[in-house]
Amino acid sequence: MGLVVGGAGGYLLSTEKGQELLASLKENAGDKLTEVMDNPVIADKLADLETTMQEARATIESTTKEAKSRVHTAAQEVAKATKPVKKKKTFLRRGRALS
Repeated sequence: MGLVVGGAGGYLLSTEKGQELLASLKENAGDKLTEVMDNPVIADKLADLETTMQEARATIESTTKEAKSRVHTAAQEVAKATKPVKKKKTFLRRGRALS
């Protein structure tokens, strides 16, 4: 489906009428975008979105710091638990331990 729509769009844009349509869209898009951005309802929604994004970033940073701390603590515990045990050295004399 996407291939068909993309092919049709490519064909349309390669024609003279398609080029005129594209130029018209480019000219009008800037004006419409300015109108949309000047809309106070959209400006409020964008401000709310920015606030939400800042809160999300703060939460992610906090969670990341906590996770790093927990991973570090867990790694230390694993290192302590798996510390190699030194073998006792014994001296052998004729097959018997002297310790």
